[in-house]
Amino acid sequence: VFFFKQKTAYEIMSGDWSQTCALPIFRGMVRVYGVPGCGPCEIVKMFLAQKGVPFEFVNAREDEEARKKVTALAGSPTAGVVLEWEGGTEVIRGVSPASLHAWLARYRGKEA
Repeated sequence: VFFFKQKTAYEIMSGDWSQTCALPIFRGMVRVYGVPGCGPCEIVKMFLAQKGVPFEFVNAREDEEARKKVTALAGSPTAGVVLEWEGGTEVIRGVSPASLHAWLARYRGKEA
């Protein structure tokens, strides 16, 4: 079983990494494309961390390829959060508990 350091919502928001806990990785890495300080992006990152989904954040403000991908899929880097995993790509607009849980069900469904 592989482990990664999960960050709590407090740690993500405050930068306090002193009390992380290890959870098993149950699937492949998710790439979250967005811009730093974007409220919906931060909510998605917190949700993924709470659910034990391993992810990396790709800054569409600094990465030209990421900016092109987000613009092509969402219209602009601030129009939605782009999630990419194992060949799947999805734009989440209007981040809400319902939209996040629906995405998680689709993500976990591909796991089987």
